Amino acid sequence: MMQEFKLPRRLSWERLCQVLVSYLNAGADREYISVKDVAERAGVDEKNVSRNNAFFKSWGFIEESKDTPKKYKLAEDAIKFVAAYRIDPDSDVAKRALQNLLMKNEVVMSIVERIEAEGFDRRRLMAEIPSIVGDAKVDLVGIQSFLDMLNYAFEWEGVETKKLKPVEQVREKKKPRREAIRRELPVTKAGVNLQLQLVFIIDQNTDMEKLALLFDKIVYILGFAGWKTSESEE
Repeated sequence: MMQEFKLPRRLSWERLCQVLVSYLNAGADREYISVKDVAERAGVDEKNVSRNNAFFKSWGFIEESKDTPKKYKLAEDAIKFVAAYRIDPDSDVAKRALQNLLMKNEVVMSIVERIEAEGFDRRRLMAEIPSIVGDAKVDLVGIQSFLDMLNYAFEWEGVETKKLKPVEQVREKKKPRREAIRRELPVTKAGVNLQLQLVFIIDQNTDMEKLALLFDKIVYILGFAGWKTSESEE
C-alpha cells in the first residue's frame, strides 16, 4: 500500500517547530505522550496539535504507539533536528539534521531535483505542492508552512528561478557583436574612378582670381598635382 502524506494544517513552520520542541520537553524522546500534554506545553490549541500529528507522522517526525493509540513520541532521526533547533533555530546543525531526515523521503527528493533544475518559485510551488504530495484538502497556511520547512532545510529562497531570456535581451547582446565586426573590417579607400562634381555659381560679382586660387587648392588636396587651371596655364 502506498504511503499517504499529509501537509500541515493552520500552523506556521515556526509554530510547528514549537510543537516538536514541546514533544521533546515533555519527554517524547523516551516515551509516548498524549496530545493534551504537548498542547499545554506548546501553548497551542489541542485540535491544532491533533490535526498536525498526521503531518508529523507521515514525514517521519513522530511515531504513534501501537499499544496506546493517540500517544506519540519523536522518531529517532527527528530527535537530532529538534534538539539542535531547541538550542539554536538558525544553526547549520539543525538545518542539516532536518535535511537528512527529509531526504529519506522520495517525494521530497523529487521536489529537490525539480527545484535544483528550475529554481525556487514560491508562487508556482504553492499551486503544485498539493498535487505533488497528494493532499488536496490542505489550507493556504499549511502549504506555506511546508514550503518554509523545505526552504529552512535546503535554503532555496535565494536561488533565482531559471527563465528564458526575453527576445529583446538576446538582441541587445547580439548588437554589440555586429558592431565589433564592422569596426574590424578594413576601410576601403577611394580609387581612381572616384568622380567629384563641384558646382559654382558665377555672376558679374564673382572674383575670377580668387576662384582660380580655390580651384588650385582643391586640386592640390585631391592629389592631382599635375592638373592646372586654365588661368594658371596662361
